[in-house]
Amino acid sequence: MILNKLLFNTDAVIALTFWLLLLMSVLSWAVIFNKLVQYNLIAKKLAKGEAKSFQTTGKEEQDLYLFKEKLESGLVTLATIGSSAPFIGLFGTVWGIYFALIDISASGSASIDVVAKPMGEALVATAFGLFAAIPAVIAFNVFKVKGRSLLQKLRFLID
Repeated sequence: MILNKLLFNTDAVIALTFWLLLLMSVLSWAVIFNKLVQYNLIAKKLAKGEAKSFQTTGKEEQDLYLFKEKLESGLVTLATIGSSAPFIGLFGTVWGIYFALIDISASGSASIDVVAKPMGEALVATAFGLFAAIPAVIAFNVFKVKGRSLLQKLRFLID
C-alpha cells in the first residue's frame, strides 16, 4: 500500500527517482547472484586442479588476461550503482524537502498535515538510495578480493 503510493501516487520526479533506484537495486542483485554462481563454479574447478579449462589460447599471459576479464565482468555495474545510488536518493531527498517548504509557504503553516507527505517521500528516497548502494558496494569489494584469490590460484596451477 505505502510502496504503491510512493511509486504511483506522487510527484513525477520523485516517482522517477524511486523507479530508477528500484531498477538499480534489481540490476545490482542480478549481478550479485550471477557472480556468486560464476565464482563458485570457478572455485570448484580450481580446487580440483582443472586449470586446463581456463587455458584457451595456449599463451599463459593471454589466458590469465581473459580469465581476469571474466572475473571482473559486472563489477563496473556494481561500482557504478554503489557510487551513484546514494546521490540519486539524495536528489530525491532535496526535491521532497523543496516541496515541503513550498507547501509550508503556500499554507502559511508548518503543521504535520502540510509537511508529512513531502518529507516522508524525501526520507524514503534516501532509504531507497542506500538500499540500492550498500549491497552493491559490499558485493563489489567481496568479488574484487575473491577474484584476486582465484586469479592467484590459476597462476599457481598454470606454473
